[in-house]
Amino acid sequence: MSKEVKQLIAENLGPVLLGIFINTYLYGLVSYQYGAYFLTKFDDPLWIKSTVLSLFLLDTLHSAALVWMAWVYLIEGFNDFIGLMTPVWPYPFTIAVTALTAFLTQLFLSYRVYRLTKGKLWYAGITIAAAGTLILGFVCTVKAWQVKLSTQLIGIRPYISAWLGLEMALDIIICGVLLYTLSQSRTGFARSDTIIRRLMRAAVQTGSFAGVFAVITLILFFTKADTQLYSLFGMPISRVYSNTLMDTILCRGELRDIMQSEREGTAIVSADFVDLTSGFRELICGPKTSLAAASTMGQNSIQLHIQKEVHVEQDRSSMVPTPRSVIKYMKHPGTGDKVPPDSPKDSYPPFHAY
Repeated sequence: MSKEVKQLIAENLGPVLLGIFINTYLYGLVSYQYGAYFLTKFDDPLWIKSTVLSLFLLDTLHSAALVWMAWVYLIEGFNDFIGLMTPVWPYPFTIAVTALTAFLTQLFLSYRVYRLTKGKLWYAGITIAAAGTLILGFVCTVKAWQVKLSTQLIGIRPYISAWLGLEMALDIIICGVLLYTLSQSRTGFARSDTIIRRLMRAAVQTGSFAGVFAVITLILFFTKADTQLYSLFGMPISRVYSNTLMDTILCRGELRDIMQSEREGTAIVSADFVDLTSGFRELICGPKTSLAAASTMGQNSIQLHIQKEVHVEQDRSSMVPTPRSVIKYMKHPGTGDKVPPDSPKDSYPPFHAY
């Protein structure tokens, strides 16, 4: 095997194989998250459950397609060096899946922005931008499907750069809005600030991780267009989106446990914390949870059993009966007979009569 052939394999087949390995590993992680979601009793509306199910189906289908592509290159196309330069259908399919996964993630986060800010313009703007980015992703898919050799991918550079650039810009905008809104909602309570910091971390990782992969993909796509080094980071982008989104969804269970562990009901759901926006509680307790249920969540999980015992000891010899008590007991108890006049003067009624 000549040196040129070895370099061809190393720069084309190697990155593809490593990208498939990374994608498969991330698929294993997100599969656990999908199982944890459906086993956890979240009171989510149908559209959120449908989003999670759609992501699961997309991740499963795409990961299986990439494994099949590895089989084609490594087994069926063994020693076929010309075949390494011919893209198979999972290549353009990767662009479509990434665009769909990013759209579903941004749609969910735009709803979170709306619930926190009550800004309809923010919600409409992010949704429209996400839809436009999705359409541009489908355009890139069609252009990539028409490519017959990997060297022809240079012709779709403008489409790929515009699509990934819009994805990164939209992720940064969503992340910035969430960070600003959450940072303004600090209450000073330790547990409520813990919840806010956890939500801020979820916002950062959702926008930053996928953005890093997209930036590296763009750099390699422009600087090493004659190779497939960009596949190392381009193939797993959709798994990065789904992993970070599922972590954002599942963290609500962790935050709900923090709220329920608070022994003082107002320490977590204080007036300042709830009045920030009426939708903030839905990010933790679920969109169907009412305000009364959220404000009493901590209290309903606490039961106090208090038992008070009082022991009274009294010296009867020092008791002086009232005249009414003496008249009441001028008769023998139980007999009805009056007390004889010659009875001892210290013959008083029992203690319980007073």
